[in-house]
Amino acid sequence: MRYRPLNLGRWLLWGATAIVFAVAPLVFTESFALTMMIQMGTMIIFALSYNMLLGQGGMLSFGHAVYSGLGAYMAVHALNLAGKGMIVLPVPLLPLVGGIAGLAFGVLFGYVTTRRAGTTFAMISLGVGEMVFACVLMFPGFFGGEAGVSTNRVVGQPFLGLSFGPAIQVYYLVAFWCLACMVAMFALTQTPLGRMANAVRDNPERAEFVGYNPQRVRFLMLALSGFFAGIAGGLGRKRSAEAIEAVRKMSEAAVKNLEQIKTSRDDNTFLDWGRRSKAGPVAGATAATLLRTLWNLDLDDLANSAAAAMLAKPGIFGPDTVLVPAFSILAEEEGAGFASQAAFLDLWKHAADFLLARSEFPPAAPTDWAQPVQFNCACALCKELRQFAADPKEQVHRFRVRQESRSHLQSIIQMNGLDMKHETERIGSPQTLVCTKTRRRYESRCNEYKSDGSQFEIMAQLGKGFADKVPVHLKRVQSAIDRAGGWRTGS
Repeated sequence: MRYRPLNLGRWLLWGATAIVFAVAPLVFTESFALTMMIQMGTMIIFALSYNMLLGQGGMLSFGHAVYSGLGAYMAVHALNLAGKGMIVLPVPLLPLVGGIAGLAFGVLFGYVTTRRAGTTFAMISLGVGEMVFACVLMFPGFFGGEAGVSTNRVVGQPFLGLSFGPAIQVYYLVAFWCLACMVAMFALTQTPLGRMANAVRDNPERAEFVGYNPQRVRFLMLALSGFFAGIAGGLGRKRSAEAIEAVRKMSEAAVKNLEQIKTSRDDNTFLDWGRRSKAGPVAGATAATLLRTLWNLDLDDLANSAAAAMLAKPGIFGPDTVLVPAFSILAEEEGAGFASQAAFLDLWKHAADFLLARSEFPPAAPTDWAQPVQFNCACALCKELRQFAADPKEQVHRFRVRQESRSHLQSIIQMNGLDMKHETERIGSPQTLVCTKTRRRYESRCNEYKSDGSQFEIMAQLGKGFADKVPVHLKRVQSAIDRAGGWRTGS
């Protein structure tokens, strides 16, 4: 057996690297520095995995983050299953789940992408990345939609006395995996596969001439790089305890601000946020994002407080303008799981009561032209206008009066929202103000009823998830939907 001398320089280099990893958190003790070093460790693994493609194999890939991201999602789902007691998985081994997922997807996608090299390979990898990106919104059950999938790494029994709650424990876990992956990837470069990857990079024709398949070499390198990228994803997506606490504090501040919002006295169409500047009504997407974040973080107490604040301010968090659109967004992105939340049930009943009170039955078509009006002006012209409005048969009335009187009548009509239009007939002197009654209010009510019918359908679909808790409401909502289906304007 041939004797090989000990490579002292290599051992010193790796030993010094391990010492730096071990001593770094003792030198840089700030929490920000610790968080930064954790991120640096995961990015070192990811960068070296990409170097396996571009540096060792000469493959320019625009979709390498796919393997890291999919590995992270699989690791998070595995951690959630471990938290529910469905599988046994020590937290230190979680990166292996991400690595195996990255390897699996590397085999799947690499079988297609590595059939070509050079620019063609780069473009195909870009297409794979865009395809996976599109799947994020197409499959919210797995990817969690825009909010992602939340988790908590502190699950199960401590491993060797380590709960991985404190950030320092997470750092040493990342440092261990970072050093192990660095050693493994360096060792790979010393193997026949690593040497042939260099040969395929430099001259694929000559590598093929000596008996090696360049496509197979590229395929193996991509699959292995996907493995290490998945490990980086499994490490990088674990939320630290400090991050959870920071999100909780921000959520508490957001809910507290909800309780302080009040309607401005000067203009009910704006909100007074405690400042001189005013903002428009809260959008349904804003409410959906807040509730989704609270539920995903298991902050049920804050979710209940947020729901109570929304229930207490229907003028701001309108059931038809905010809550039902928020329900629709949550149903589309989260599925039916969120419907089991107690806070959601209270909001659903509140929205159902509002819509039923307004549109449980179709609007009655007017039978005459009479309009109930109330305004305080007691002048002769306003008295005549009041009589015209109350007349059930007269639809058009003419006021032949001077400019000042016409302006007065126009302001009374506009200020009191009378259901009539007016125009000036510019013939003779004084000119004539022609007032014509309209069905504007009825038409507006019909449009509102149609809109409420669509919202009833959303409410009914969501209500099926807890039909046993709101049977009366759900029956009334379904009856309202049936009435709206057989109703038409003027019937």
